[in-house]
Amino acid sequence: GGEELAYIKHLVKLREQARAEKDWAQSDKIRDDLKALGVDLQDKDKIWKSKTGHMGIIVGYRGTAGPSDHEITVLVSSREKARHSNDYATSDMIRDELRAYG
Repeated sequence: GGEELAYIKHLVKLREQARAEKDWAQSDKIRDDLKALGVDLQDKDKIWKSKTGHMGIIVGYRGTAGPSDHEITVLVSSREKARHSNDYATSDMIRDELRAYG
């Protein structure tokens, strides 16, 4: 439910913060925790998906700055790939999450 989704998003954000601070041990631990929850992190495509059907985008930690230009480019590309493979759930999720950042 919503509680699980919020928890996963929180862990993804904490992992990105650890990565930004080059705290690889903490980043790896959080990745392992997410994996244990059934979450697949697709860093190259900037997307995560859980076995329960939840999904979201991965945005590097930059304080309140939101996604970088590079991340936006990767996410737009990932959205196009999803659309071309008729994966409209992923396509719509990327659109909605990017829209939430403005």
